[in-house]
Amino acid sequence: MITLHARFAKQGFEGEADWRLIQQMREAVQVPLIGNGDVRTPDDAQRMLRETGCDGVMVGRAAISNPWALRDIQLGMRGLPPGPRPTLDERIQTALEHLRLMIAAEAEANSFEEAMDSKGYADAELRACRALRGQIPLYIKGEIGASALRDRLTRCSTVGEYEALLFEFQHQTRERTSAVLA
Repeated sequence: MITLHARFAKQGFEGEADWRLIQQMREAVQVPLIGNGDVRTPDDAQRMLRETGCDGVMVGRAAISNPWALRDIQLGMRGLPPGPRPTLDERIQTALEHLRLMIAAEAEANSFEEAMDSKGYADAELRACRALRGQIPLYIKGEIGASALRDRLTRCSTVGEYEALLFEFQHQTRERTSAVLA
């Protein structure tokens, strides 16, 4: 199997993916081919399959700040409507679960709990926290006050620091919502 990302490294995140590269690869190889690049919606995925002849679609950046995009693309490919928009609570819980799973992976453990009991927990926690500093803030992107919190989140080095900031943000958002509804 081959996966081809139809964007050159020198493009970075600029410009559009050139799906013709996937089509050319499809013509050149007989193994299963997975296309990647600029797939954000079910329509994008279906169009890539149709235009390139690839066997499957990989979603990258669209799922970084919104892992629910994967669910919605899958549902859309089956002709179903997208799922419900995740609540702030769900996004925060998912961000923290992502962090815990990353710590487990860094500790080469089967679970976060196992990682916590390992000798190398502190180092694994620090590596995971640093690795996700740019990604954790994306889970709350678009919420009122999220941009002000971003800088603080990008300096976290422990699960406890992330939890404290995210739970405080969650609390402030609930208070703000309650005040508006009152």
